[in-house]
Amino acid sequence: MTDVRERTVSLLETKPSVEPALQELVEVDRDGPWTFQDITLDSGTFGEIVSAGIVEKEGEAYRVVDRDAVQAALDGEQVNKSTSESGVLSSFGFDQVHERVDRNATVLLIGALLLVAAFRMLSFPSVFRNGDIILLGNDPYYYRYWVDQVVAEAGMFDFSAFAALPSGVTKGEPLLVATLWFMSSLLGGSTGVIGLVIAWYPVVAAMLTGVFLYLTATTVSGDRRIGLATVLMLALIPVNAYRTGLGFADHHAFDYLWLALTALALVKLVSETDRSWPYSVVLGVAVTGQLLAWDNGALLVVPLALVISLYAALELRRDRSPLREGAPLIAGLALASMLVWGAHTTLGWHSTVVASVPTLLFGGSAVIFALAEGARRVGLSAKTLLGAEAVAGVGLLVVLPSVFPELSQGLDRGLDTLFVSREIVETTSLVSGEMGTLVGPLLLLGFVFALGLPYVGWATLRAIRRRDAQWLALAVYAWWFLALSFVQLRFAGEFSVFLALFAGVGFVHLASVVDLTNPVGLFDDTTASQSRPRGRANGGEQMDLQLPSRREAMSYLGFTALVGSLSFVQIPVKFSQLTVADQEYRTAAWMREYADEKGWSYPQTYVLSSWGMNRMYNYIVNGESKSYAYARNNYDSLLRANDPAAWYERLRDRVGFVVTSDEAAGGTMAAQLANYGSESEGRDALSHYRLVHTEGSLRVFTLVAGATLTGEADGESVTASVDVDVGGETFTYEQTVDVGSDGTFSVTVPYTGEYDVAGGTYVVDEAAVTEGTDVRVRRGEE
Repeated sequence: MTDVRERTVSLLETKPSVEPALQELVEVDRDGPWTFQDITLDSGTFGEIVSAGIVEKEGEAYRVVDRDAVQAALDGEQVNKSTSESGVLSSFGFDQVHERVDRNATVLLIGALLLVAAFRMLSFPSVFRNGDIILLGNDPYYYRYWVDQVVAEAGMFDFSAFAALPSGVTKGEPLLVATLWFMSSLLGGSTGVIGLVIAWYPVVAAMLTGVFLYLTATTVSGDRRIGLATVLMLALIPVNAYRTGLGFADHHAFDYLWLALTALALVKLVSETDRSWPYSVVLGVAVTGQLLAWDNGALLVVPLALVISLYAALELRRDRSPLREGAPLIAGLALASMLVWGAHTTLGWHSTVVASVPTLLFGGSAVIFALAEGARRVGLSAKTLLGAEAVAGVGLLVVLPSVFPELSQGLDRGLDTLFVSREIVETTSLVSGEMGTLVGPLLLLGFVFALGLPYVGWATLRAIRRRDAQWLALAVYAWWFLALSFVQLRFAGEFSVFLALFAGVGFVHLASVVDLTNPVGLFDDTTASQSRPRGRANGGEQMDLQLPSRREAMSYLGFTALVGSLSFVQIPVKFSQLTVADQEYRTAAWMREYADEKGWSYPQTYVLSSWGMNRMYNYIVNGESKSYAYARNNYDSLLRANDPAAWYERLRDRVGFVVTSDEAAGGTMAAQLANYGSESEGRDALSHYRLVHTEGSLRVFTLVAGATLTGEADGESVTASVDVDVGGETFTYEQTVDVGSDGTFSVTVPYTGEYDVAGGTYVVDEAAVTEGTDVRVRRGEE
């Protein structure tokens, strides 16, 4: 008895979380020999107990070696003391650190996280240029603008400033702006610091996501190799790499972080033997983060509702108290309800509909677990419960909109966001005609998609067959975001968070199949085996990792190169599509310098360009990048216009620069600008658009009143012409006008210089062009 009791005490001291499992085995053993199918333990926990010598095999069945000794250990003061001393650390999974720090695993994890960062820093030369921080894409400048505004207005911890922000921020991504503001203020709050914080935040978020995924993967698999492989797969997924890349300061990286934290909290809270109540707080914070970080954050918590519904039925099927087992989840959602509603009522963050989502989740989860508890007591089946949940869900969708009209409007807006077609790439489907049914997923997810997807199916089957709530939760999230990716490819990023974990399982499993590493406990039914393979113990117990030999390391590198081969191509390609081209940056920098020389102020400095680059141009030139709506509503119409003079009157008090390129599509106006405003066959010259700069295929025009040349002439028409040199680009500007019946003419020109018109010379200076002065000369005067 003494040896078994000591072994039990030792196991409980190092792993207090196995106490419920030991108690279950003691109860089961009272009825005689039993099999693995007779218990609810997962293979990892069972393997630990077998390895400790507490359980032994008898033929095809198992018995507890000394039931009284195990019970004595469970009832002993030493065990209770140990449990109480390490309770808080164990609750948060820090018991691994408390037991023993695996130096090799730590080194390899740091290496994997650095690889995550490295793939996201390919944009470094494009972001840091000549003292400027040039963000990737268009939308990041929106957040940069608002962080600038808040830092300028609010001191540190002065959250009241957020109540005065426009609805576009408070109903959009308030938590992201607040977080970036707080970190910038903490580091000094200068313009340079703000730029650095915003540029680096996606990389930091990606690394934190990697840490959360590592903890999640090791929790569900009991295998540090799978945790490390998960981080490696995260590094290699193209869509995740560029959406969390240096300078791509959109909301995506922030969303992924909260999703990964939610996954970690969930697998802890639905664990059979290692449920950690303090993770209720983590769940509450994570759900709050998802809802406050993005205006469509409600889509990110839908799978949580599905998990809760299925988990309640699963606990009913296990004949365990659903209400007791679901209490930590309910508590976490209660906390999220308070936090989100508090932010809504005090700071005005998000609409009432969005702020009500966690409250609906909290109330719904409490009702679901209560129904499951009632079903257990009256003897109803899990299938009956699921049917009742489905009917109730449909009923709520029908009834709630009529009771709460705002909810109906919010649902309509959500569906509009998902299904209304827009001219934005990320709103197209992952398998749309443009992307290709097969090619699209591979281009965005790499071969990691082909590696991980089968294991999402494996996890689903495992959850059904073994009643495994942890894998059930992860599979539900993966399927949900894959389905959303088929609607809009923007959700491929969210899917990549979970794909990385399943690909990590597949990476290690396939490596074991070809003998690159030892077998994976998840796929080994002989959990009582006494072997101790590299990187894991029997049944999945985490143990010290051994660094691979040179031959093994080369094999791993070869396998990684195979899986990541497409990613090595696609990640740089995706970054190149987002980075600001040199000619675009130089054009923006030139306009900024030109505006400074002229002493212009906003809106004199406003840049009208294609909407996809509009925020970048305007932030660099004038610091105003909160919206590209004006450019989107007017730029293409300008290029297609047939009445340049009318458009000049429309734009003159609103626009300082017009940027066009050889690639710009359009009609008459586009062709005229392409010819520098000079007349061409079938097209009149422009009088109010002056070319001031060229950079590669880009051309910059300013709007001017134009100098008006008047005089007398014989004949039916006269032509005004002048040679123009713009930054080494030389051309001849010409404009032909009709002579009136009284023999006079009038022609308005946008360029300075000497014009020869009808035998007379007209000297046009800068003031005449910008102020709209009339210039007259007698025929023949030089």
